[in-house]
Amino acid sequence: MKFDDQCASFPAKKNSNKKEESLFEFLSSENSPSPGNGSNFRKKKPNRLEKLFGKSKSNKSLGSKEIEGRMEYSPSINRSVMSYVPSVYTSQSGNVSEHTSMASLKVLVIGGSAAGLYFTKILEKLCKKRVKITIIEPNTKIFFKSAAFSSVMDYTTSKDLFIPLEKIFHYSHNSIVHSKAVSVTDEYVETEDGKTIYYDVLVVASGSTYPIPCKMEGRDIIQTEAVFNDYFKKTIAAKNAVIIGGGPCGTELALRMLKEKAVENLTIVHDEPMLLNENYPESYRNKIQSKIISQGGNLILSDTAKLSPEKDYGYPIKGRWVSTESGKMFFTDIQFNCTGPIANSDFLKHLDQSKHKIIDSEKGFIRVNRYLQIIGYDKIFAIGDVNNINGIKSIQRAKDQAETVAYTIFTWINKKNEETTISHIQPKTWPIDCNQAYISIKNNEFDEVKIDPKYDSGLLNEAIVKKNAPEIQTRKVDLLKNQYKLMGFVFKGAGSY
Repeated sequence: MKFDDQCASFPAKKNSNKKEESLFEFLSSENSPSPGNGSNFRKKKPNRLEKLFGKSKSNKSLGSKEIEGRMEYSPSINRSVMSYVPSVYTSQSGNVSEHTSMASLKVLVIGGSAAGLYFTKILEKLCKKRVKITIIEPNTKIFFKSAAFSSVMDYTTSKDLFIPLEKIFHYSHNSIVHSKAVSVTDEYVETEDGKTIYYDVLVVASGSTYPIPCKMEGRDIIQTEAVFNDYFKKTIAAKNAVIIGGGPCGTELALRMLKEKAVENLTIVHDEPMLLNENYPESYRNKIQSKIISQGGNLILSDTAKLSPEKDYGYPIKGRWVSTESGKMFFTDIQFNCTGPIANSDFLKHLDQSKHKIIDSEKGFIRVNRYLQIIGYDKIFAIGDVNNINGIKSIQRAKDQAETVAYTIFTWINKKNEETTISHIQPKTWPIDCNQAYISIKNNEFDEVKIDPKYDSGLLNEAIVKKNAPEIQTRKVDLLKNQYKLMGFVFKGAGSY
């Protein structure tokens, strides 16, 4: 065992465990640079880090009334949850942890989404012990919702969709707070169990919530598995089914159901003249639509289903009459709501929005700039499904955005100029992956007020990179294997994912 303050390297192992080593090396890529020789902090120069963020411990701290009755919390090994360990970046005072350098940048991640987990692994690999990472995530296991429809067709696979979080960190000074974020300010986050957690950099990676069955039932794995069991049994018994929404999720489910011949009659109601949306090439949309029709699917296009104001339309599963805006009406034994996700961003409602509207009012997605910073907030980022960047919200996009923010923080730490603050250091631009993403970022930045920028951002269209045309994937086993590997496990499941 190596202690956190041990300077000497481990002696070479004669029989190294290759499988264990590969877990941490999983995120190594040919484009990942090695930290430079001059990147390590020295305790004798803490003022450089104070200047980096433009604040010091002598700054005025938050008034006691603002945090009265709440616990100040900063996780560290063998310490009470009541303790608070500051870094030189923060204005709060307290004891210095014996496990991490005072120079460690405190990075707080809200959410254990794919984006949050990739960000954690990449940042930990780049910065090692120069950052102290805390994840706020209520669940001990992460639900891999991308493969949820496979469990509708075969509920026995549902047990493999819950992956433990316990091995996510390589370094022991990083930690997970199993709670839910309820409020965010520009200095700290409050949780539902009464903790107040301060940060130097905040990364919102809370993801989004899809309609049932593509969501976890609260924090109950057994209940979620029971839902899949219910869908499986009643889908097999159903004669008529309807999928409401012909976007990526609805189209994937339709392809699965038609392939398995799960029901006699399958109808898709979609509000556009063609299946999918503008994120997909017209030629591909035509191809998929023709395939679904040839396999017996019925399409109602350019029309909208009237959904009753239930929390989870279609569940509990029962026969329902479905009516549309154009006046069509038909009976179905089972209904699947595939109308799209809602962002998990309620905790940001207390963040000051007097200068910037940071949340889309319709479905709660967070507005960000080209650097994935929440508009108006240099040290708060939003990555993955939770931001409002249009386009296909895939796991690959989540990984790319995670890498972008991790490299920004890596750059902030490595800057050697003692007179530099983060407002002088240009963040890394996310490589924009489609025209729809470009338009949404452009609109966000149009509303963002930049006060005396210290660097030239350049033209936004220069950030557009060419990506392969997207396709609907019904086979998710490779994605599932990668997710297990990312989280320190080997996938051993068997089934048609």
